Amino acid sequence: MSESAEALRAPPIDLHFLAGQTMGDSELQTEVLALFKQQAQSVAEGISQATPDERQHLAHGLRGSAAGIGAATLARCAAEVEHDPSASDKVARLLQLISEAIAHIDEISA
Repeated sequence: MSESAEALRAPPIDLHFLAGQTMGDSELQTEVLALFKQQAQSVAEGISQATPDERQHLAHGLRGSAAGIGAATLARCAAEVEHDPSASDKVARLLQLISEAIAHIDEISA
């Protein structure tokens, strides 16, 4: 299955995975998602204007955080930006995935 087909099928964040990471603690899940949202917003605000080295650093941090909460597609895209920080198409895709993850967090937090 292609990544785009996978993205259409799966939610931006695997809440079952997150529940495992937080031992089912819903308050901890809410806190982790809020922290991730803050980080993702910060990356989204700065990555387009960042130098390639800064972009690589931002993508690296986001990759680890995304993987840790179950945002696998976003984590893979962040890894691609980390390895090729000058690829504007990959940065644009990362920004789209960040937007989707933030919207998903807002939706499930409402």
